[in-house]
Amino acid sequence: MGGGGGGGGRGGGGGGGDDAEGAEGAEGAEGEGSMWLPPVLPTRASRNEGIDAVVEQLEFHLEHLKSTGQFRLKWERKVREQFHETLRDEIAAKVLDDILDATELQALEGQIARKEIDPYTAVAKVLERLSGKL
Repeated sequence: MGGGGGGGGRGGGGGGGDDAEGAEGAEGAEGEGSMWLPPVLPTRASRNEGIDAVVEQLEFHLEHLKSTGQFRLKWERKVREQFHETLRDEIAAKVLDDILDATELQALEGQIARKEIDPYTAVAKVLERLSGKL
C-alpha cells in the first residue's frame, strides 16, 4: 500500500527523519508541559490507508501525556472546571429561586432589553438583595 506505507513511516520505523522530529517535539513537551508537535500523516479513509499510523500516534501521544504528568494535570483541571461550573449553576439557580420571583426576574430582563439598565447594574441589584438575606 503506497499511501498507507507513507502514513505509517513515523511509528512503523520507515521514516527516520519523522521519528527524530517527533522525539524533539516530545522532549520539548516535557520542559514546557503541554507542547506537542503532532506529525502530519497522509491518510485515505475511503481506502483504509494511513489509519493505523494515526491510531499509533494517538496512542503515542497518550503515553507521552501520561509519562510527563500532563494527562493527570489535564484531568484534574477538567474536574475542577466541571465542579466550579456546576457549583456556579446551582448557586445561580438557588439565588434566582430564593431572591427573585419570576415577575422580578422578567422585569430586570425587560429593563436590560430596553437598555434602561445594563446587565452589570441588574446583577448588582440582585447581589444587593442577596446580601440583605445573608
